Amino acid sequence: MAGFTYVYNGGKDCYFRYHESKQAEKLSKKQVSKIIKEDLQRDIKHLGIQPKSIIIHLPLCEDCFLLALPDLIHELGHLFYDRNSTEIEQSFYSERS
Repeated sequence: MAGFTYVYNGGKDCYFRYHESKQAEKLSKKQVSKIIKEDLQRDIKHLGIQPKSIIIHLPLCEDCFLLALPDLIHELGHLFYDRNSTEIEQSFYSERS
C-alpha cells in the first residue's frame, strides 16, 4: 500500500489517498504513474483549476517512484496539451511563419 497526498489552492484543498499494490510487494512504476495521473485529472476537473505548476515529492529510497518519473512526466504532458492544444499549436505555427 502507498499513500499519496495532493495539496491545491495554497493548502485550502488537500486530499490523501491510499492505493493497494496489485502484487505482493510495492507498487510498480506503471501503477505509480497511473495513480498520480488519474488522481490529478480527477482533482483538476473537480476543483475547476488550471495549475501553472505541479510539484511532485517522491521518496528517493523507492525505486518504483523514481522509475515512474519519465512515464509520469509524459502523461502529465498529455494533460497539459489537452487543455492548451489550440494555444500551443497557434504559437508553434506562428513562430514557424
